[in-house]
Formats: sequence, C-alpha cells, structure tokens
Amino acid sequence: MSDKILFENYSSLVHSISQKYCYNNKNNIDEVTQEGFVGLIKAINKFDNNKGTKFITYAYICISNEIRKYLKVENRQPKTLNDIMLDSLFASPQSEINEKEEYSLTEEENNIVQLKKSNFNNKEICKALSISQNDIKKKLVKLKQKICS
Repeated sequence: MSDKILFENYSSLVHSISQKYCYNNKNNIDEVTQEGFVGLIKAINKFDNNKGTKFITYAYICISNEIRKYLKVENRQPKTLNDIMLDSLFASPQSEINEKEEYSLTEEENNIVQLKKSNFNNKEICKALSISQNDIKKKLVKLKQKICS
C-alpha cells in the first residue's frame, strides 16, 4: 500500500487513540491528535513487514508512544480516573485528613497523606519514603478506601 492510502485508512485510529488521552481535558485534543499523526507517519516510515507484526499493531504503539511523549513534555501526563479521585481527595482542606487516629492510619500512611497534601507526586513520595511506585499506588488506593469509607 502507498503511504497516502495507509495515512488515510488509519487516520481514524489516530483520532480514537487521541480521544482516550483527552477524556478529562478536551482543550488539547487537536494538539494530541496532531502528535498522533506524527506517530502514524513514523509508523508508516519505519514499519517492516518482514518482522511478522501487523501494521495496525505497530501503528497503535507508535501513535500511543508519540502522544505519551508529547503529554510528558507538556507536563500533562494522562491520569487514570483513580489518580484523579485520589488527587481530589488529598486536595481536601487540612482539617479533613489530619488526625491519624480518626482513620486508624499507620505512621507511613500519615506520611503519605502529608506528602500528598504538600503536592508531592508519586515519584517524589517514593524517593522520600524509599518505597517502589507499585507500593505507593497500592497504599494510595488503600488510603482512599480508609478515608472514604
């Protein structure tokens, strides 16, 4: 297939993937879609049919990676719904989540709450408490359950 035909046939894939990354912020959909097309062009130029991969699979990965790279550079990393809920929870006034006895929080959980309220991101909390990112995600979900129940 020619490059033009591939580009036209897979433009709907770019729009579909772009919408997944802009579900919580429709303002930058055009920019994200534009980056998606950059990923599609890279996929068209670099695809090797001899490697046994379908073009759509390769294109999906290239488009997604290009969008993620753009969002990371723009400091607008996509967040999951769970991340958004956690952020809003820890953005609560100081008085709502300050007594660890009220929620039976451990010392580590209390430290996590305080760091989150100080606008630390997950990577910064991991460094400060010397724990892995997977552990911090699990602990944040547990905290949300404790505090919201």
